[in-house]
Amino acid sequence: MDLVTTTKDLFESYQTFQQIHPHIGTMLTSEFIFLTSDASSQLIKDKKLNFRKLKFTAALAPIYGLCLEGLLETGNLVETYISNNPLIKSALGPNLFGNIYNLFFFANNTIGEKHNYSLTDLTKTYYTAIKDTTTAKEKFTNLIWNNVPKNPYYISVAGTLTFWNAFQTLSYEYLPKELHAPAILGVSLFWTLGLTYASLIGSRKLAKKATHLI
Repeated sequence: MDLVTTTKDLFESYQTFQQIHPHIGTMLTSEFIFLTSDASSQLIKDKKLNFRKLKFTAALAPIYGLCLEGLLETGNLVETYISNNPLIKSALGPNLFGNIYNLFFFANNTIGEKHNYSLTDLTKTYYTAIKDTTTAKEKFTNLIWNNVPKNPYYISVAGTLTFWNAFQTLSYEYLPKELHAPAILGVSLFWTLGLTYASLIGSRKLAKKATHLI
């Protein structure tokens, strides 16, 4: 059996599984993408693996995958209430809200860096912020915005406005609905690697700065 036939058979099997179990398929794809990106960025930066960080990433990856599915649904809402144009669906749907998605990705990694990648402490951080009596704006600033490395985030916004608008326009135009999330996750391997690498460096700077302020 040649490589082309094997690849085709694997893709068809994956497509069939995705049609039957779309949520599970998306979570598994997300797990692979984020773990691969995290491990690669650590090896590039540190030349070794922090398995505690990998565990942290593994726990959050399925959630990121499901959030991506939710982002894609915003495109369907745009189609229903605004326009069926693929570019408009992308720009006003997943790519618009994807910038919020990236905020939480960066913030989670910084909070993780500050607390030695403890999932318990991440949960406590969010729980404490939610119960805080400050305004919603103050909560967002203290919990999310202050934990986001600004330069990497602004670069991700620029990438969303250019590359992702183009790619998701093609995705909406030519791919079946059940393959939208896996296709985006698959293409995002290199994007996520860059995002994770930038987050690794940025979160360390913010965590170090916070330590000095204590």
